[in-house]
Amino acid sequence: MKIYKKIVLGISATSIALLGFRSREIEEYTLPHTVTQTNELTNEHPGKVLLETKCYACHHPSSAENTRKAPPMIAIKKHYIDEKTTYADFKEALWTFVEKPTSEKAKLKGAVRKFGVMPYQAFNKEDIEKIADYLYHQDIASPAWFEEHYKKGHTTKKNQ
Repeated sequence: MKIYKKIVLGISATSIALLGFRSREIEEYTLPHTVTQTNELTNEHPGKVLLETKCYACHHPSSAENTRKAPPMIAIKKHYIDEKTTYADFKEALWTFVEKPTSEKAKLKGAVRKFGVMPYQAFNKEDIEKIADYLYHQDIASPAWFEEHYKKGHTTKKNQ
């Protein structure tokens, strides 16, 4: 049995080494695939790329209202930013929540009731600041149902 394991490990190690060598050979002919290089090639805002890769798994704008896992990012933007919110305030508030999410820190109380508190994610502050920059300064995608949902919820709150 030990000999069989050694043979399998030897074959696996050789295969990995050969594949690694082959992939380095191919790499110089393919497009770079890191976020930074992608941004340079496409001229996309780095915060947009990070938003799409790190946040949209749960906060995607095309998720149906009745099957989503979390509120869309436009909801987060609208709850965190109003006419008095500075960029610095927004960036700090977003990081404060994302660094260690709790129901006390949450600004979307309805979302916490519906989905629970966002699970902790190992995001770094620099990435969240890039995402905050994009969210604060750019228009972002919004689901077709969102505006009606948002107006209904905020009209009700104001009338209570």
